[in-house]
Amino acid sequence: MSAKLKVHLYCTAAVAAVAWVGAAYAQSEQIETVVVTGQRAALASAIDFKQKADVVVDSVSAEDIGRLPDNSITEVLQRVAGVNITRIQTGGSSESYLGEGTGISIRGLDSVVSQLNGRDSFSSANGRNLAWEDIPPELAQGVDVYKSLSAGLPEGGFGGVVNLRTRQPFDFDGFAANATLTGNFADYAAKGHLGGVGLISDRWNTKIGEFGLLLNVAYSDLTTKADGVQISPYFPSVWSPGYPSNQGLPYVSNYSLTSDSNTSVACSGNAAYQCREVYVPSAIDFNQRYDDRVRVGYYGAAQWKPNDRLSLFVTGFRSRYTDNSTFRYIIVDGSGHSVLDPGSTNTFDANGNLLSSNGFSNFMYADPNVGSSLGVNPGWAYQPIPYQFETSYDHSVNQTTDISFGGVWNPTDPISVNFAFQRVESSATDSQKSGYLYAFLPGYGLKLSPYGSSALPVLTLPDVDLTNPNRFGWLATMDHKMNNVGRENAAYIDVLWDVRAGLGILNRAISGFSA
Repeated sequence: MSAKLKVHLYCTAAVAAVAWVGAAYAQSEQIETVVVTGQRAALASAIDFKQKADVVVDSVSAEDIGRLPDNSITEVLQRVAGVNITRIQTGGSSESYLGEGTGISIRGLDSVVSQLNGRDSFSSANGRNLAWEDIPPELAQGVDVYKSLSAGLPEGGFGGVVNLRTRQPFDFDGFAANATLTGNFADYAAKGHLGGVGLISDRWNTKIGEFGLLLNVAYSDLTTKADGVQISPYFPSVWSPGYPSNQGLPYVSNYSLTSDSNTSVACSGNAAYQCREVYVPSAIDFNQRYDDRVRVGYYGAAQWKPNDRLSLFVTGFRSRYTDNSTFRYIIVDGSGHSVLDPGSTNTFDANGNLLSSNGFSNFMYADPNVGSSLGVNPGWAYQPIPYQFETSYDHSVNQTTDISFGGVWNPTDPISVNFAFQRVESSATDSQKSGYLYAFLPGYGLKLSPYGSSALPVLTLPDVDLTNPNRFGWLATMDHKMNNVGRENAAYIDVLWDVRAGLGILNRAISGFSA
């Protein structure tokens, strides 16, 4: 819609200009020049910025951010070449998949320094860096990604530096106001929410200089749902069709076998049973996660320019991220040994990797005194697979506040002094409650896809009555609480000397100090 509008305006200006030219020619009046600016000028400016930069840098402007359907700054950054994002909960395991982007890496390196308006900032939930998923994209004027470092950038960013730039009152020619109502609907979670962003800015000329004031608020609510099936790593196992279960399990360590060959050897010296080394997954886990997160961002900025050589600013930034999640999963207890039942039917690829089975089982020891009540065989035997059932509820709140004061002073034409004082406070709290049950389920059927295929695994579960309480045992109840708080006071001074008028081989010299 915006592209059509720009073309329409451009054509309207051209037609109006032609009509006006005709009238002016008839009246012998002077013709004025009509200049139409648009996206091409913005692209040319970005290219010129990159060409003149001392380091390798890419930038995403507010115009591009508003055009893209991204829920956070993290997802905005994935549009930049060389930047990758993850969708795993910050500090979580691979099962903690989220519908939104979380961590970032630049050219494969995740050691990335975060900045807010050129000054270091951090989140208590994410170490020394900002948790970019906590930041509403509507508060950004632009995001710069530095892929190489210079002396003027902070140390420690092996991957690079990401700088979030916010709007300033003097970015606008005068009064500006904007209000946008947004909405989302998650079809899988079957829930929708409304959100919005509002901005108002103005500037005034007074006897003591020019003043500017800007206020920006953003609200977002999103519910997501994610289901997962996780195949655990493959381990070598001995496959012996019809091998007697009362003789124990044949282990790989007892045989000189290799899965690169289909050659089989006699099991324990008994030629009636042939053993072959194969690779089977240790388990397959099921998980389901619901997340309902609310993110609110506040930003205010004031600027004062008493004269042409001095400009001062004060900015206040706060982002608050609240997430309520429910996590349910079924996992295999790793205390046993996942095997293929001797009476099962199985297929393998050329390298011995399991492709399908109708008898995925477990070989483990069960206490004779309690094994019968849980439906398992006493002693070492082929057993039903032990599963853990977990339900967790988690409530987390991350908040970051940044207040800065500074300015730009030009004592003489070739010298410019940038200075700023900053206060950052960040907190991250988390409260989690988990309950665990365990039960023994008969083996299940499994069909896996060959290496390189994108087909999902197919499972055939046994017909088991999970409403029978006698199948379950109480394993554990756990509470987890976290309360992280971080504070930082910083001062920055940079002096730039433009020496192009004096020396032909040196354009400028920059010196800085931060503490």
